[in-house]
Amino acid sequence: MKLLSKEKNTSNLFTITIAIFFLIAKIISWKLWLANRTFPLVPAFNFLQIVPPFVNLLLYIGSIVLLSLVVIKPKQFNLLPILIILEILSCLLDQNRWQPWEYQYVFMLFILWVNRSDDKKALFILLAVFCSIYFYSGLQKVNPHFIKQVWGHTILNNFLHLSANIAQQPKLLRLGYSIPLLEMLLSIGLLLKKSRKIAIYILLIMHIFILLFIGPLGLYYNIIVWPWNMAMIVFLLIFLKQNINTPNIATLISSKLNLLILVVWIVLPIVNFWGYWDFYFSSSLYSCRIDICYIELDNPDKNFELKNFYRKKNATDTVTKKEIILLQDWAFKELNTPPCPQVRVYKKIKIEWQKRYPNVDATFWFINRSYSKAIKTQL
Repeated sequence: MKLLSKEKNTSNLFTITIAIFFLIAKIISWKLWLANRTFPLVPAFNFLQIVPPFVNLLLYIGSIVLLSLVVIKPKQFNLLPILIILEILSCLLDQNRWQPWEYQYVFMLFILWVNRSDDKKALFILLAVFCSIYFYSGLQKVNPHFIKQVWGHTILNNFLHLSANIAQQPKLLRLGYSIPLLEMLLSIGLLLKKSRKIAIYILLIMHIFILLFIGPLGLYYNIIVWPWNMAMIVFLLIFLKQNINTPNIATLISSKLNLLILVVWIVLPIVNFWGYWDFYFSSSLYSCRIDICYIELDNPDKNFELKNFYRKKNATDTVTKKEIILLQDWAFKELNTPPCPQVRVYKKIKIEWQKRYPNVDATFWFINRSYSKAIKTQL
């Protein structure tokens, strides 16, 4: 009974932690959840375009209220399905809300609700999800773009202030492959009972480094993932205190919902490499595999509404009169989040742009980053 009580308390602790950091993320990205903004909404289905703007506001307020209640009353598991439904409805109204932290938090709450009567199962499936996150996060980074841009340029050059000549040395660049390989190894270590503690300690160091890297003391970049990394630290500390055993697999997957969760997190991210599953659903963050899109404007003076989102020019840009809006910069500046990096979303943004600004001559460019090269095409 004492063990069961400890596991129940752990489930409640997970619930409270998720709700707190989910709430922080929703507040930081408040404009993402509203319709009154310049960055276009991209509904999952075309018929949802007729939904009145105030519905977005109501769903956002409902989410904030429910998350606050969950923090206060984590044992009220009947709140979780209502919250999950509200989040799904809100995300259907705009695919840019399909952020990796949103996806993870909703699934974690779903796991806790599905296994509300069996905390052992809940904790093991949560652990399996974390193993999936770290494994695929590492696997996604095993590519030359990550090594050259994130490791060589951003970490070595911008963050550690090594000169460009040193940072781009082949031997030093190849050292960058140790990052994804270590992340994949740690995911396996997290799953195994004997190596779990050491894996957690190293992962804690990794998240602290990430916070130093992108936080106020580092590059001051992507504020929305700061609380997400803090949440991951708390989750790992909770796992550190638990003696999680692998349950009987047959019993585990006898629940169709648990089987679905495991398939979504363990199997589906694989098919992202063939374009059949979203990047953000496959732990592909800072992997440099994500496709990007930017808008090239021929007559920017007519587009006063968006001139605050023009890319800052450097010395090499002075020869052209064209202005450029990188969709990622636009979303970061207005919504505090990146856009959903899928070509289907970019195409719908282009359609919405053409409706709003028919007199602005703009060309949409799409950059697809395959394993070895980046291919630029007109969208």
